[in-house]
Amino acid sequence: MKMIKPFFTCFLFLAGLAALTSCAANTGYPQTGAELDKEAVTLIFPDLPIPRELQIKEDESVIISSPGYQGGLITLKGRLSPTAVQNYFLDALPQKGWKFVSSLNAGKGLMAFSKDVNGQCLITYSRTTFGYTKVEIWMAEPMLSEGGLHGQE
Repeated sequence: MKMIKPFFTCFLFLAGLAALTSCAANTGYPQTGAELDKEAVTLIFPDLPIPRELQIKEDESVIISSPGYQGGLITLKGRLSPTAVQNYFLDALPQKGWKFVSSLNAGKGLMAFSKDVNGQCLITYSRTTFGYTKVEIWMAEPMLSEGGLHGQE
């Protein structure tokens, strides 16, 4: 029962993020013609390290920014083993303030992290053809202002 609760929470998070991405269409970042590269992702999510061996798959990624919220799906692909991907994020994310929540390895790896007030990061990774590894990073973070969350005083 202990393992089911974190994964149920992650499932709800993903369902909510999927609903937001379908509603947002192309109204969020990046604007038409803007490139989604590592520099752009780092500006939007400064606390999300990306392994240099992995490249962003722009056509499979989406970022949504609205007042009080930013999130999205960042898809990466490269020649890094699934074990190396797992080790990288287990080491790098806690250094950026993320707390490891849970993981699952069953053909496809899954790791869940949380941060601050409702910050969520879900990472899936799996081996693809020709020795590549595909990584999907689902992010959801409330945008903080000096007085706390937007709209809260």
